[in-house]
Amino acid sequence: MVEAGSQYRQEALKPFMECALNVWKDTDPGIELVTASQMQKSTIKASKGKYCKEGGEELNGQLWSMLPEELVDRVLAFLPIHSLFRARTVCKRWSSIVFIPEFVDLRAKLSEVGCTEDSYYLMFPSYGENLDCSAYYPSSGHWQSLPSLSFLPAQVKTIRQGAGGLLLVLDNRTWVFHVCNPFTKSWREIPRLTHIGKECQTASAMVAAKDSKSYKIIAAGIAHTQVYDSMTNKWTVSSGFPGHLEILMFRRAVCRGILYIVALQAQELNRIGLVAYDVQTSHWMEIEDKLPPRFVNGHVVECGDYVAMVANVCTEERGHTTTTSLHVFKLHPVTKLWIEISRLPDQMFSEFMEERRLCGYSCVGVDGNVYITCSTGVRVLVFDTTICQWHWIENCPFPLNRGDTDGVHAGYSFKPSLNACA
Repeated sequence: MVEAGSQYRQEALKPFMECALNVWKDTDPGIELVTASQMQKSTIKASKGKYCKEGGEELNGQLWSMLPEELVDRVLAFLPIHSLFRARTVCKRWSSIVFIPEFVDLRAKLSEVGCTEDSYYLMFPSYGENLDCSAYYPSSGHWQSLPSLSFLPAQVKTIRQGAGGLLLVLDNRTWVFHVCNPFTKSWREIPRLTHIGKECQTASAMVAAKDSKSYKIIAAGIAHTQVYDSMTNKWTVSSGFPGHLEILMFRRAVCRGILYIVALQAQELNRIGLVAYDVQTSHWMEIEDKLPPRFVNGHVVECGDYVAMVANVCTEERGHTTTTSLHVFKLHPVTKLWIEISRLPDQMFSEFMEERRLCGYSCVGVDGNVYITCSTGVRVLVFDTTICQWHWIENCPFPLNRGDTDGVHAGYSFKPSLNACA
């Protein structure tokens, strides 16, 4: 067991050492613990407490232990958060570093200038006891297994959204919301909604401030729209969304402080459109332009500065409905007109339909990429909106079903933050 623990700590050190090779150049030139030629020419590996070059020549591990504390902190601050939390197993100080205000502030400053990690694509069971999480990290192209949300009260079941380094979680039985930071394990139970009932609760979402120090929760229904402000710890109530619309509660996205929800007109259920709620003005508005009638099963996603819609075309023949293609549309930010930007290539569409079979799919926007996940599978299709290209990512290697769900999974966009407080 001791040897296994030592090996784990050595593996945890690797990201730190690789990051150190890049960070050392920006530090005090007077620090000459390891020469430039040593650091630039060496590929560092962990081996029984020493770090070796590919050719076998050892670099003394004591050199790394002599680094000034402030330099070590700076290197740790550059690590992706999953590597940082793994590195916490190395020593007591590293274990407690995420709770040191100066370190948290340093990571926050790096994040503001884009020096830390991208957002993750998270996959959870849609409900269950454990709510174990798998996270896809785009920069590395690999999945990471993240801690479960077992620190939350046992009755909390459903993930609703991620925003500002926090997750919005709902107790389906009581309609009580919880907000948590999955990395620092801080959480808060939100006061009960002012109005509870079928007509009062349809769609929920969270909007976080840029500084990650405050957030708002929107609970939108036919009769009322209720908004919770973390700064006041209170709900306010305004009018509900337009009554002539059929709202698809789980097909929503937040972009630039506006909540967008897929909506169908009661008289034309085959016309896909959007309804939008401006959190600042507490005002609902309907996007007039609709997708052409042949498009169905619309999903709205956030793609940076604009929202996009994923929809498919279906044909009916002899009473059978067949999905024939999958398309992505962009909502023009000025004209508010839908513009088609891509169609899934035929070969990939065949693969997608084989993966999908008879189940549905969900869509999430993460840093300009659209992630499309079949509800009962772990294979994910990605559309990169910046270069208009489709690709599959590697299958999720971590089991998401622990026997307490029906196997249905849901995806979320999530940008980690140590200074996000529930």
